[in-house]
Amino acid sequence: MIDHEENMLFVNAAYASFFGVTPDDAQGRQVRLVMGEDNYALTAAPRQELFRTREPVRYERMLHDSNGEDRVMGILLWPIKDAQGRLSKMATLTRDVTLRHRGMVALRQTLERLDALFEAGIEGILLHERGVIVDANPVACRQAGLTREHMVGQPLARVLQMMGVPGTGPESGDAVPEDLHLCLTPAAGGKPPLQIQSVAFMDDDEICHAEVMQDMSYRHQAQRRIDRLIGDLRQQTTRAEAADRDKSVLLASASHDLRQPIHSLGLFLTTIETLCRSPRKPDTTSLRSIVQHMRASLDSLVVLLERLLGAPRHGAHQAPTHGVPTPLQPVLDELVAEYGVTASEKVVQTGHAVRCNVLLVDDDDHVLQAMSRLLGSWGHHTLSATSAAEAIRLCEAEPERIDAVICDYMLDPSMDGLALLQRLRLRRPRPLPVCMVTGDVSAERMEQARRHGFTLLHKPVTADALQQFLQTCV
Repeated sequence: MIDHEENMLFVNAAYASFFGVTPDDAQGRQVRLVMGEDNYALTAAPRQELFRTREPVRYERMLHDSNGEDRVMGILLWPIKDAQGRLSKMATLTRDVTLRHRGMVALRQTLERLDALFEAGIEGILLHERGVIVDANPVACRQAGLTREHMVGQPLARVLQMMGVPGTGPESGDAVPEDLHLCLTPAAGGKPPLQIQSVAFMDDDEICHAEVMQDMSYRHQAQRRIDRLIGDLRQQTTRAEAADRDKSVLLASASHDLRQPIHSLGLFLTTIETLCRSPRKPDTTSLRSIVQHMRASLDSLVVLLERLLGAPRHGAHQAPTHGVPTPLQPVLDELVAEYGVTASEKVVQTGHAVRCNVLLVDDDDHVLQAMSRLLGSWGHHTLSATSAAEAIRLCEAEPERIDAVICDYMLDPSMDGLALLQRLRLRRPRPLPVCMVTGDVSAERMEQARRHGFTLLHKPVTADALQQFLQTCV
């Protein structure tokens, strides 16, 4: 992972080993210094394209590893945007596809050798005059299963009939078409597949006629091998495409898993800032305790990031780490016990009466609690629902009481946030301001927000963005 100034922010062991360094040595250094000038120049254009288009870039490139060996690498560059949608970082996923590349080269070389073999193949030749064989080479004798003595003097049509050529023999009047050109498939009795073609040529100013017969056994065998190779290649391609899809799903899942706790912590920190601005300043001991809890949560996020990217932070010999859930509820309860009175005093002293009643909908209890405490510190009343069904029940019970809705897009499988907001609006006789919170930064979500007329905020949500939305509800 690198930032917009091309400084290495994170490097796993496999990536670092390819360039002959350790993860600790690479972290914080410039990409040019880690990759080397040649490799950096080979990969500069795709990086520039990503920062220009802000879209993922996939390509293959021959790179030199730390041993000086050329390796073909499949590379996916993935943009990472900040809360304001600005491109600030880039993740690089690489896969060694050298074996697959070599297999494709070997396949092309095999096809070229087969073509050369077919062009240089020895053919059977039957010379004939007025429909009677006058000579035959050894290959033609072997193909017909007769000696030269038995072949010469025989009607051509009869010999061709013995070889399985249709439309020849006594019933056809021993006539052979002058433009005969056909292929015989493998027949019973072990006869090989043949390609037979009539040709004419000049010899001492005389027109001579011949039947040229080419054994197609090698071509048939080669075609079967090629078909098997193509089948295997298709299976490998299918597996590779499935692996790419799995990586895309992993990136999407990682984006959601990382945004969710960061979103919760951001709300929590904003709550602390609000309380700290009150006339009654919190003491240092209490703040230190809160910071320790926040540090524990951030450490959990670091562990999650390392496990997602597949490498320990301090080298391969470090003992494996195990993520431990860090409950935020005790910290939130401690905050309310410590600063609840101060918050109430602030509302009275500043003259901010309760401005609106907000329905909060999120299946993550930590996010729900943090959002409720934050809006409460600003003087709003909140109703909380952990599912779409619960939100509908609250709205049906007191439709006039709800002034606005803040809802997470990813709810239960039966109903997403968009469907829920549409149903809630149907139960309201007057306009209902709604805000959708999501970690999905796709254009589809932004188009939905524009089309249905709701506010769209991306995780982690900032306090300014929330306050701007709530001002529309007053």
